[in-house]
Amino acid sequence: MPLSFSEDYIGKVRRMFGLNMYEAKIWLALLSQGKSTNGKLSDLANIPKSRSYDILVSLENAGFVVRELGKPITYKATPPSELLANMKEKTEEGYKAQVEKIE
Repeated sequence: MPLSFSEDYIGKVRRMFGLNMYEAKIWLALLSQGKSTNGKLSDLANIPKSRSYDILVSLENAGFVVRELGKPITYKATPPSELLANMKEKTEEGYKAQVEKIE
């Protein structure tokens, strides 16, 4: 049974983390489950299974999920607080680099 998040909430998550609609839905579904498989996440997020694997790879590459090998392969969401801390650190590093260029 698909999870139901309001379009407003999904929009806020998309803007805050720079995700597309499918990425936001999969990540929110995974956050609600703790750990899950591709098939279950596809069902929960109401996303075609043919797309969910590519979305999970994209989220993994961006640091939003961690793939855990096994049978079946499972995925675990990176907590929002950890993602925000990483974003803050990268932003600060970017500002420092810009200041160094100016000085």
